[in-house]
Amino acid sequence: MTCIGIFVGQCGVSIGLKLIDDTPTAFLAHTGHPHFIFIDTEIKVINKLYEKNVVCPTFKMASGCAGCYAKGTAVYRENEAVLEALITKELERVDCCTGFIIFHSICGGTGSGVGSELTKFLKSSFPTLFVINVVIIPFSTGENPIQSYNYIHTLSHLQINSDMIIYVDNLEISNICHKSSKKFGMDALNNQIIQDLRILFDKVHSIPNRFTFSEFLKSLSPLPSTKFVCMTSRFWHDQSANIDSCLRFVKEKTRYGKDKSISGVVMTTSSKVPDFDKYSSRFSKAFNFVEWNPFPDEYWFVKHNKNQGINVAVNSSAIRNSLDDVSQVAKLKFDVSAYLHCYEKYGIGKNDFIAAFEGIKSIQNDYYYMCK
Repeated sequence: MTCIGIFVGQCGVSIGLKLIDDTPTAFLAHTGHPHFIFIDTEIKVINKLYEKNVVCPTFKMASGCAGCYAKGTAVYRENEAVLEALITKELERVDCCTGFIIFHSICGGTGSGVGSELTKFLKSSFPTLFVINVVIIPFSTGENPIQSYNYIHTLSHLQINSDMIIYVDNLEISNICHKSSKKFGMDALNNQIIQDLRILFDKVHSIPNRFTFSEFLKSLSPLPSTKFVCMTSRFWHDQSANIDSCLRFVKEKTRYGKDKSISGVVMTTSSKVPDFDKYSSRFSKAFNFVEWNPFPDEYWFVKHNKNQGINVAVNSSAIRNSLDDVSQVAKLKFDVSAYLHCYEKYGIGKNDFIAAFEGIKSIQNDYYYMCK
């Protein structure tokens, strides 16, 4: 069973270029060809794909989306037939497709606008296949003055159309990179993101059942209203240090007991099956699980003779803090009509903004009631 990876915008395409160098098994055809699709409205990043001599379906334009969600949706509508044909043709090449994984940022125009419209198309056209969005959350003080608008519009739409939203916070990733490496830049950020996610895309076995994406979805996103998942990984030589560092991450994510978790999965990589009993109680305590979930945590094992490490995935109410911070910034701008003209000229007016704010508020309320 294979899934299709769709990389949208400069951020998504950059991650895809990294994955091409060592394509995970989840995206590989029996011929060894990766089932990747690259979509960007600026040609400079897409052109790097041709330097690798890898033939994958691509869509590119000479001009970008000006960092605006509204223009991204307009670009999608203008090229809807071409983009949908591109995806359908790639789907026909897959023997047994289980779903789609879309990689994109929610800061820029292409990632937010085109990414949102693509998700809607995939879910409505192929309802039996899963759609997972890997979204990159920008730094709180970015170079795009309307990124908070892009944020609320994108997440309010993904909440409706996506089966799971794996969110990657650039600030958290940069902090990890600063601690573990002297060199820091976009390459370091992308490498860390791929390390955190790679375990999902390669051959993984659970204890005792075989791992599949449907199992991952069922474990971490048991309710359709609470589907935000964050991940981290540590692959140091000392497995005890890996465990301790991941425990600190979980504790920080739950603000040391202030936020609750709906579910969590711990994935261990080593040469032999670990003794999960040694640290399962420590992780369960750190996760601070809700009382209504009888089976909130699972522990899976990946056999690897060289690398040992820990991957942790958690669905917690911590997302409410990020949603609250960004929506407040967006609301302050909206109240004084700042930058609204950038959206209105592409058909997104005040009523659409009000609906987006209500969508974000609905996510916050769902997590509040599920985790109180």
